[in-house]
Amino acid sequence: GRLIETSGDYPFGTGSFIRVVDKETGSTLRRVTDGLQLPVFIEGLAELGGHWYASTYKDHVALEYDEDFNLMAKHNFPFEGWGLTHGPDHQSFLATNSSEFVLAINGKSFELESATPATCLGQTVSGLNELEMVDDFLGNGPALMGNVIDTRVVLVLDPVSANCLGAFHLEDLEVETAEEARGRHVANGIAFDKQSGNFWVTGKNWDQMFEITVGEIDNEDKAMSLLAKHLDSF
Repeated sequence: GRLIETSGDYPFGTGSFIRVVDKETGSTLRRVTDGLQLPVFIEGLAELGGHWYASTYKDHVALEYDEDFNLMAKHNFPFEGWGLTHGPDHQSFLATNSSEFVLAINGKSFELESATPATCLGQTVSGLNELEMVDDFLGNGPALMGNVIDTRVVLVLDPVSANCLGAFHLEDLEVETAEEARGRHVANGIAFDKQSGNFWVTGKNWDQMFEITVGEIDNEDKAMSLLAKHLDSF
């Protein structure tokens, strides 16, 4: 029932941390910095086998914590870290690295097992950022959620083929600013609440987290339009 948030070292010099959040009040229950001394820049966070694993941006290390966020080990992570979540088998990781590929990574050795391009609207989609695996999305089986960089679009992907199953958008939440065109203040954070079936979403330097429901991807048309516009800009 805990809500866990990571925050990278931005603005640079402020330091990375993991935060355990009270879902009712938004207050910080615990702040963790073990293993995150400067210049380490934390990115994704995933639970696997009762432990928590954090990827890092360009530090090439994955940090392993126990269930209470005591630092247990450091692992070689030979990728640029963006998003991180568990795979549908709960034995491996799925990760992103700024490219169009969804990386399947061995849960013990951290070796790359496969790299599958994310596709939607007949095109590959680069810049998938934060990831979240939902074991049974709307009763249709496992699905992988991914924020698309510099947009408020969340893709819903088949976790094996990385083909797009749909999308939803976060346009009506935090007030948009001009910073978003420069990659700041963008939507980047999604967590599935197993207890309620809702999602918690936020973004870079957003003032709030939002609890939302997603039903049959009910804003998919607008989300796909936003995605198409984003893809056409490349």
